[in-house]
Amino acid sequence: MGGRRARTGIAVSALCCAAALAAASAQGPESAAGWPMFRGSAALTGVAGAPLGGTLSLRWSYEAKDSIESSAAIAGGTVYVGSMDGRVHAVDLGTGKARWLYHTTSMIGESSPCVRDGRVYVGDLDGVVQAIDAANDKARWTFKTERENKS
Repeated sequence: MGGRRARTGIAVSALCCAAALAAASAQGPESAAGWPMFRGSAALTGVAGAPLGGTLSLRWSYEAKDSIESSAAIAGGTVYVGSMDGRVHAVDLGTGKARWLYHTTSMIGESSPCVRDGRVYVGDLDGVVQAIDAANDKARWTFKTERENKS
């Protein structure tokens, strides 16, 4: 994948989170049980609200059909992550079992999902931003961006 597509992914990721960040900025830190966007909260501190437990161990693993290059979002007991085969995966946090898959128009790349008010926001490398119902794999809306600035 060339640099142009990577830069587009980063730009789309920023656009995806803009609405969620604006809405979240008026509220306090997220609960310890959630990590709804890249670096955890609108403040982008990357600091969890609760300490880690004792000994850490692997609870489950999940196999996506292609690579995952973004960070995950966690909200309402579900892990949301995009993969390079153009899918958003919703995985049960407790069991690691798939809840649903949403197919985008292109690879997702580094675009980390954001979760806010029952919607999952993610962008693909074609510059399309998707809002998906967090409870199922139904599209709420899509928006085609102008992609990257070539100047």
